Amino acid sequence: MDPQLRLLLDGLTVPELFARNSSLEEDATLAQLEQWKIQACDLLSVLKKQLAEKNVEELGVQEQAEVVEKVVTFEVEDAWAQTHATKLAKEILRQHFSSPSIALLEHLLANRIKPLFRSNPHPMLNSATGRKLPRPQGAQDFYYYEAQTWKRSPGTGNLVAWTVQHIPKDAYERLWHLILPPMMTLLDDYEAPYKLQGIRVASHFLSRAPADLLRRTGVDGLLFSSLRQTLAVLHNPTTPSLIRAAVPVLLTLIQQTTHPGSSERFNQLCQVLGESIIGSIWLYAANDKDTIQASVEVLPGVVNALGLGSVRYLKALIPQLTHPLLADSASTYTTQHKLLSLVALRTVMRVCAPRIHRWKEAVLEGLAKCWVLLLESDSVPADEKAALQSSLKQTTKELASVCPTVLTDEYPRFMAADAKIFSDLFG
Repeated sequence: MDPQLRLLLDGLTVPELFARNSSLEEDATLAQLEQWKIQACDLLSVLKKQLAEKNVEELGVQEQAEVVEKVVTFEVEDAWAQTHATKLAKEILRQHFSSPSIALLEHLLANRIKPLFRSNPHPMLNSATGRKLPRPQGAQDFYYYEAQTWKRSPGTGNLVAWTVQHIPKDAYERLWHLILPPMMTLLDDYEAPYKLQGIRVASHFLSRAPADLLRRTGVDGLLFSSLRQTLAVLHNPTTPSLIRAAVPVLLTLIQQTTHPGSSERFNQLCQVLGESIIGSIWLYAANDKDTIQASVEVLPGVVNALGLGSVRYLKALIPQLTHPLLADSASTYTTQHKLLSLVALRTVMRVCAPRIHRWKEAVLEGLAKCWVLLLESDSVPADEKAALQSSLKQTTKELASVCPTVLTDEYPRFMAADAKIFSDLFG
């Protein structure tokens, strides 16, 4: 390798101190790390210019792998990656490695990523084949988390995600045994930020992994269990992000590995909605407003996927979605939370239309009270007020569509009580 290129790449090795950045308190050390970040931006800029003058394809696979390994570390903003560094990294990868060769990807997986995770083999995977084991093998529980050498290399999750993202569909079976161990190790880690990285990898993985291979190796069930487990990480600053990231990936997994209308698909979706969201998040994190808001945000996707089967959960869904609308204080629930609740409520009404007539009074109470409180409030910004009023109107129309009796029974009563207040909502 060119000595100057080698010097640049060595300078881009992220200090291990960043792996425990949140626990650092020494001012001198923090200042040193800040200086390193500035220097890293300069080195990336020089690297970009050097690569522009070279034919990168003429570099050997090992040299290309070294370049990718260093640059990918900065692809996502993190403690060691400033915004400008991330911009430079993305430009380098887009210009020179947008379509990496299979040889390069395999080299990264076998010679860069695999050695990092060798000391922590996943207990539920056969490391030679990438198949699910019938029972856990080797060390379990806290022993599995000892000597996690891969955590000493900041940016490892970025490298795994980038590599998996670029593997062609027809190469997955060949590289299966190299992909699964690092992905599942990230996903099953006890620290929430690493779980989040694992979900990111799993999202890329499912966008290309053949469904029959998932089922044949037993990884479909293993991945489903691990993703659901991420939804049980509560009372953590990362919990809302985990929910927003994990649920769409879970839905993709279920869609790809089960047949439409099958009992297997129905049961898995019920586990996501009934056990993970309603039975866990809403039950044990009811006071964590950000967590609840995140769960409401992903709810329409789950309800649409489950379809009419969602009616079995109306007793939990309707109160949860109308409760924010009844709040007297605007500070109790944000406008965004109320808007998300209304979006989810309209989805529930549309999907569960045959049973909504039983819940029309509860829905109307929430809509009417929210409307009145909004008219009386001086603390809600004008743009938020307009957005919420528009969403409330949409919801009354949706209710009339799925439950036409409100047009002749309930809506006229509101108009008779106070047409001046309710004409825009129910008129």
